[in-house]
Amino acid sequence: MGDSIGKWEGDTLVVDSANFNDKTWLDVAGHPHSEAMHMVERMSRPDHNTLMIDISIDDPKTYTGTLKTQRKYILKPDWNLAEYICEDTQFSFDKFEKKVGTKAANATGAAPESSAASAGGSLIAGDWKGTIHLADGREVPATALFSVGSTGTLSASDPALAVKYEFQKIDVAGGGAFTAITADGVNLVGNVSADGKQMTGDVILPSGTGHKISLSRP
Repeated sequence: MGDSIGKWEGDTLVVDSANFNDKTWLDVAGHPHSEAMHMVERMSRPDHNTLMIDISIDDPKTYTGTLKTQRKYILKPDWNLAEYICEDTQFSFDKFEKKVGTKAANATGAAPESSAASAGGSLIAGDWKGTIHLADGREVPATALFSVGSTGTLSASDPALAVKYEFQKIDVAGGGAFTAITADGVNLVGNVSADGKQMTGDVILPSGTGHKISLSRP
C-alpha cells in the first residue's frame, strides 16, 4: 500500500504516500493505477463531530491529470460497529472482476453457484418497510423491494429526500447474512432474522460514510 510520511500543518495531518505497486485498484469500480502513483491525504476536523479527508492522486503513467476526491465522516459515538470479514476467496474475487470488467465473463476456474447462494434471493424477496437512519442524523421512513432474482431497491419514503439505491446483485449466506452492491459502488451489508420478518443493516457509501436500516414485513 505504499510508503507514507505524515506531518502536521497546523491542525491538518498531511500524509504523503509513494512507492506503490500496481496490484491494487483505486475504487470498487476497478480503476487501475501504476507504480508511479503519488497520493496526498489532508485530514482535518472542522468541528468536533466531523472528520474531513481531502485526497489528491497523481499517476502520470495512467491518468492525464490529477484526481481529487473528498471523504466526510460524522462522529457516531452511539453506533455499535459490527465485525466485517473480507472473504477473498478465488470464486468471489473472480465474480467481482467480471462485474467491473477486468476479467472476461467466460473466465474459467470459478466454482458453480451453490444451491444456498441460488436460493438466497428467495430469503429476502418481497416488500419491506421501516426506517433509515441517515448519516446526517435524520431518521425517516423507508421501503425496500427485493426480487427472487437477487436484485432490489431501497429508498426513503420522504419525497423531499433523493435517497434511492438500486442493487444489482445480492448474495445471501448462511444465518441470514447478506451483501449487495449498486452499479456506483454503494454497499449494503445486513442480516435477516431466522423467521424472515426482520432486517437490519448498513448502507455503506463510496465516501466511507453510511446509513443504518431497520425494516420488517408481515
